[in-house]
Amino acid sequence: MGGYLNVGKSVATLLVLAIVEQCVGISGCVRPDQSAFLVKPQFPRAEQCVSQSARCSRIADHVGGTEAADVGPLDKSRLIDQVNWPEDVKKVPAEQILQLCKELRECFIKNAEQVGGHYSGSLGVVELTVALHRVFDSPKDRIVWDIGHQAYIHKMLTGRRHSMHTIRQPGGLSGFLRRYESPHDLFGAGHSSTSIGALQGIYEGDVVTGQHKDRSYVCIIGDGSMTGGMAMEALNYSAAIRSPLIIIYNDNGQTSLPTGMPAKNGTGPILPYFMVDNTRKTPVSDTEVIKQFDDLSIDGSETPMFLDPIDGHNVEHLSNVLSYLKGQLSADSNWSLKRPIVLHIKTVKGMGSEKALKALDRMHAIKAMAKPNANAAASTPSKTFSEVFADTLIELADRDDSVVAITAAMPGATGVGKLGVKHPNKAFDVGIAEQHAVTFAAGMAVSGAKPFCCLYSTFMQRALDQIIHDVALQNLPVRFVVDRAGYVGEDGASHHGNYDINYLRLMHNMLIMAPSNGVELKMMVNIAYNTDDQPCAIRYPKAAVASQEELDKYFMYTPDEIGSPTSLIEGKKLFKSRCVRLGNMGVAVLAFGPIVLDVMKAVDKIKLDATVVDMRFLNPMDTATIEGILQTHHTVITAEDGVAGGFGSAVLEYLATRPERVDVKCLTYPKQYAHHGSVNDQKRFAEMDEDGIARQIREFISA
Repeated sequence: MGGYLNVGKSVATLLVLAIVEQCVGISGCVRPDQSAFLVKPQFPRAEQCVSQSARCSRIADHVGGTEAADVGPLDKSRLIDQVNWPEDVKKVPAEQILQLCKELRECFIKNAEQVGGHYSGSLGVVELTVALHRVFDSPKDRIVWDIGHQAYIHKMLTGRRHSMHTIRQPGGLSGFLRRYESPHDLFGAGHSSTSIGALQGIYEGDVVTGQHKDRSYVCIIGDGSMTGGMAMEALNYSAAIRSPLIIIYNDNGQTSLPTGMPAKNGTGPILPYFMVDNTRKTPVSDTEVIKQFDDLSIDGSETPMFLDPIDGHNVEHLSNVLSYLKGQLSADSNWSLKRPIVLHIKTVKGMGSEKALKALDRMHAIKAMAKPNANAAASTPSKTFSEVFADTLIELADRDDSVVAITAAMPGATGVGKLGVKHPNKAFDVGIAEQHAVTFAAGMAVSGAKPFCCLYSTFMQRALDQIIHDVALQNLPVRFVVDRAGYVGEDGASHHGNYDINYLRLMHNMLIMAPSNGVELKMMVNIAYNTDDQPCAIRYPKAAVASQEELDKYFMYTPDEIGSPTSLIEGKKLFKSRCVRLGNMGVAVLAFGPIVLDVMKAVDKIKLDATVVDMRFLNPMDTATIEGILQTHHTVITAEDGVAGGFGSAVLEYLATRPERVDVKCLTYPKQYAHHGSVNDQKRFAEMDEDGIARQIREFISA
């Protein structure tokens, strides 16, 4: 019979406390910054935004510390001050539309350079957005944007221009479209290639409920999203059942993070073969596209209609074509006309910004303008986890031709692009196609290659079936590199990497590693390289590795450990953890990943003589070390950068089999969707920063 865990409270009391703890902090106070992260932001009503007296209303005032971008004095000669809503766009005379586009760009650039956020994608669709709101009646007409990082101008024209200075900040506007934010944000998304499927579902749902008459159905997709298989699945089905959708393909020639990695045949993302020819064509006029539509409509085909490209920066041509398509696909139109129409527009990503045009690889998104700090001490920044991984991967590829890396449209951020510059034959960017990336990696493993499949944690979720069925079930040695684990900051709820531990540990043969610092990461990449008998995963955050000063103070590696990965590789089957601090008061903290450093600082802060263990491995876990701890410690605390159900739960499952009586607490992220803000803000909200961990540990051992 298994043992039991003692938490010193009855089950009923625990249930009550669990409910209370979701609402208040352990100290009895409201969780830090909770309102900014859990309460849906409230935005000005239409009449408030239209009113000139309300133009200085700031939605982030309650958060504090947010400075507004200067939107300039009210000037009736400035069109932008008179345009806040789609109906205002329709009132602008045709001869002033170009001026409106110019002012929108200038306002957007000025704000973005001060507060940061997605940049070049929205600059490329200013004219398209204006044309959409001149022709269609949002939100009556159904308009769906793919992802949303191209929709900042849409936000500005739907009552949110005076709140753009709060974008991606606590309590402010999201960097993506969110249904809670505006009725004009019909469908929210942070992951790509969903717009066609969502729009078709909305249309067919409206048909079922009798709401489809006198409505148009439009989606905007591009910036790499057409390389996603999900988009093709939806396009295929929408044609099969003749859904009258207007699909605007924004062809700007880019995925989200181009890096200059050589696109050798098969190593770069490509469009479906039937769209490639269109991308090579010179844009035609509006009248030519309309004539093409009429000619193609005669055959009554059940395939999507692909129209020749037009200039996406010509508002007049865009408006004329969209107006014509709107009329032709109305509820009263001929049945033979009803099928999805793909309107191909050519745009320039970063249009209007000289800096973006010169450096598109770095300006998909930009950081806020740094404020000068005369007191800041000069220092050499640490490398990021992603940079340490890339450098280590290149070292391996230099000496072994079987090393390859696969990514899904994120070569620059994951480090695969850096490998591709030096070894173009070893780097594969499959486009926004995570499912294919995983199965592709599995196939390479069958052939004897050593594939490193490099994905963001949030995007890896899209390939769970392939991880289970194509990799784990066949026990293929695919090395998963899980970047952006834990909170990711300003991209918000749709991009956090809080679930990967939970689902990866379900596969008993999946070795899971979490480095606490750069030294550990380098060792673990070498372990992965040498693991040929099972799949494995290394997870790490979007963050800098521990500095040399922190390594010396908190980790105290021997020269042998720092100079060579041998200490881990030779004993890898033991999957040993590492005690980084040995205490004498009977309290042990088992930490998984970079949170080890936060735990070390937390116990120092409260002067707690606790044992701290860098667990390093999961599946299998170092149970021998835990058994030793149970002999000399009465309290066990776990810490991880993920939600409950991951590492801490694995420890609890093991402790439940033991006869020892111990007090246990798991420190995890709360099971709530944390909105946008900095990583530090999000950790503070979760009480998982240094101060929050210290407070939780102190109060638990004092109870």
